[in-house]
Amino acid sequence: VQVESRSTTLGAVVNEQQMVDLPLSGRNPVSLARILPGVTTVSAPTSAINNRNAANLSVTGSRANANEFLFDGNNYNGIFRNTGMIYPNPDALAELKILTNTYTAEYGRNAGAAVSVVTKSGTNALHGNLFEFLRNDALNATPFFSPNNFLRQNQFGFTLGGPVIKNKTFFFGSYQGLRIRELRLFTGATPPTALERQGDLSQTFSRGRLVTIKDPRTGQLFMDNRIPSVRIDPVAAKILQTYVPQPNLPGGALVGTGPFPKTSDQYLIKIDHAFSPRHTLFGRYFRNKDSQDDPASGSNVPGYSPSTGIGTGQSLNVSDTFIFNPNLINEARLSYTRFFSDTQNVPDVTLATLGSKIWAPDPPALPNLSISGRFSLQAAIAGIQVDNIQQFTEKLSWIKGAHSLHLGGSIMRFDYLNRSGWRGAGTFTIDGSFSGDPLADFLLGLSTRLGQGNGVEEATRTTSTSLYAQDDYRVTRRLTLNLGLRYEYNTPHIHPGDKLYVIVPGQQSKRIPQAPPGMLFPGEGGFGRGLIRPDRNNFAPRLGMAWDLFGDGKTSLRAAWGLFYDILTPSDQVRSSGNQPFINYVEINAPYSLSDPYRGMPDPFPYFYHPANPANIKFTLPGPTAYVDPNLRNP
Repeated sequence: VQVESRSTTLGAVVNEQQMVDLPLSGRNPVSLARILPGVTTVSAPTSAINNRNAANLSVTGSRANANEFLFDGNNYNGIFRNTGMIYPNPDALAELKILTNTYTAEYGRNAGAAVSVVTKSGTNALHGNLFEFLRNDALNATPFFSPNNFLRQNQFGFTLGGPVIKNKTFFFGSYQGLRIRELRLFTGATPPTALERQGDLSQTFSRGRLVTIKDPRTGQLFMDNRIPSVRIDPVAAKILQTYVPQPNLPGGALVGTGPFPKTSDQYLIKIDHAFSPRHTLFGRYFRNKDSQDDPASGSNVPGYSPSTGIGTGQSLNVSDTFIFNPNLINEARLSYTRFFSDTQNVPDVTLATLGSKIWAPDPPALPNLSISGRFSLQAAIAGIQVDNIQQFTEKLSWIKGAHSLHLGGSIMRFDYLNRSGWRGAGTFTIDGSFSGDPLADFLLGLSTRLGQGNGVEEATRTTSTSLYAQDDYRVTRRLTLNLGLRYEYNTPHIHPGDKLYVIVPGQQSKRIPQAPPGMLFPGEGGFGRGLIRPDRNNFAPRLGMAWDLFGDGKTSLRAAWGLFYDILTPSDQVRSSGNQPFINYVEINAPYSLSDPYRGMPDPFPYFYHPANPANIKFTLPGPTAYVDPNLRNP
């Protein structure tokens, strides 16, 4: 058995046969990180309609989103939270490499792991395979607490590779389909009975005691614990009639199920061409489309605000390799990656549709309603998310005597957009503060608090540049030094519409004079469009030693030290674009009713931010704020 005696990099390489042979639930190759020492948590979803919740792993104490994912040598991270996007199925991959610590200067950008996959290529022989992976509840044990464990999961596909022109041009292609049909279980709701829906709470108990409800208008108890029918809020009644079924278990509880289907299709095509034995080129295109239907979007009552989501990832990579001589090789890669996510509520219903005098958000959505101790109604955040990543990478490898030199760098352009109806439909908190019982408050249309906004447009653009030099110097036959230096520079994130601000005490905005003191916008106070001072001193040295103690390759002593930086993600940078004055978000105590929340006060909606007309830009004080320290540096 040989041990590593030339490199201090920690990690593992999994070849194509091992990837196919090892059991992988869901067939996401990132799952294999679980077998490595130092890896504590791994999330490797089978599909993802939103890459905010895609692949991540925590390695040797690093944050779960502090990893770089590579696909045929180029970046493959989702922009907003730096998670890994969906890779091709294992049958389409030639190699998976996971570097967990003290890796060379070629790798960086993040302080956690580096996860890299390489796709297969065609050969002079025609090869392919078919596969099907099946999961079915008929083959499973029945869970004690969930006897209805319906599941139909089929994961199927093929690969095919071979020659186009023998010894010159080759092709490789792959397809994988995923069909999951299962039921989502809903528990925890105690919906109103037929009597309670009529306002009759004379048989309603809470913690073993009969509830008593008072009239908020008079402070007197309702006679016989009955709310007169004319006092029941028509919008509350409509919500109960349309979306909230009656209890179906003893004790007033509701348990239900709803279909929760997921569908995924991924396609890969790769063309390799050899201009000569010294010059090769390949182009690879990968597309993955995931869709999911959610029967209730976070509610504990089935059927309230179902949603549908689609996530489509695309990756195009062109790589050119030229061998100047056996000791000098150059690799140049150009890639484009795009991810598009679209989530919509089905059908397009709002509280205004049900009769309320409240602004209807776009895209349409029902409000969030929390009736303490009874049931919770939640709607999906409808909207779109777009990631665009363009990258050019250059690497020169040169073996000179005892030195193995690697020189290179990359430049990446990131564009991100999230346009959604976040907070637009309103969030009502109902806890019984008015009548003494949460359900009675809901029937009366009364809530403790209403929070509502007009949606959000988070967008960012940044460019990352990196350069590195690595020398693996074999001092003697038994001693190797790994010496490297990496430099990284990330431009401050900007918003294409300049929807950012920073707080600098003692200054006043000239762009929007009515802004609160200290609030400055792009181009003011000596700041650029990014509102963060550039961080240009991110030098990351790498030092390592590998010593073959006895010269037989069986015992080695390795030591290494390195400095690693992490990036600043849009989730850190765009917080201010989700606050005033770019959106109008209000929180009011005791709104008048569900039917007419803003009666007796100015209705703050609709609201639109028009920077060309600053006089009409609104501020509601006091109000929430979030911004980034202008002196923030890459961690």
